[in-house]
Amino acid sequence: LFVVPDPKIKEYYVKTSKTGTGDGSDWDNAMDPKDFAFVFENLKTEGVTFYVAAGTYHAFYDGWGKEVNDKYAHWCSKHGANIYGGFDPLATGDASTTKQDFSLYRTIFTGDINGDDKVVMNDDCEFSFENFSDNMNSSMISMEVYGDVHISGIELTGMTFSHGTSPALIRLIAKSGTEYSATIDHCKLSVADKGIEANYIRNLIVDHCEVDYVKNSAVYSNGDCK
Repeated sequence: LFVVPDPKIKEYYVKTSKTGTGDGSDWDNAMDPKDFAFVFENLKTEGVTFYVAAGTYHAFYDGWGKEVNDKYAHWCSKHGANIYGGFDPLATGDASTTKQDFSLYRTIFTGDINGDDKVVMNDDCEFSFENFSDNMNSSMISMEVYGDVHISGIELTGMTFSHGTSPALIRLIAKSGTEYSATIDHCKLSVADKGIEANYIRNLIVDHCEVDYVKNSAVYSNGDCK
């Protein structure tokens, strides 16, 4: 059974495999990646926070909510959410009893569907990318936001390169004229056309992030950016 999003619940806990009841109520009952993807896709309100333990995570749904296992899968939500990675995969308790440590615990979101990506340095000191054509080709995390959001301590990697749409690893979009803020910190962004795309986000803060193998914009914003 899927975890059904409840507008009254504001915190969910995620591990690479389900534990306890699997309802995401705390680390001891963490939901698995598929339930995480389902809840994220079907959020009913703003301000939900996902605490995600170390491990590698793949998407399961396309932008229309259809379950897929191909390059059209990505994390897409019509509401903004906070996502915090970098937690011990053996964590117990909840956010009040655990500490985020992204230097020790790597939380990786990947678009490498088949797990066969390979970056090769050629003799002329240029890089070539093998087996990337079947990777995710939509923005990896895409949110329509109606409030402030915070993404922290995650690694995003493994998209295919441009099909004419220049998708971003993180894409946030708000309505023109709103005053929302977004903070993205201690994240690693690699292999994509764009790193971060923020449309009509009034204040974008990018802090302590690493960007590698991004062909176009590392950060694009049509609002204030620090």
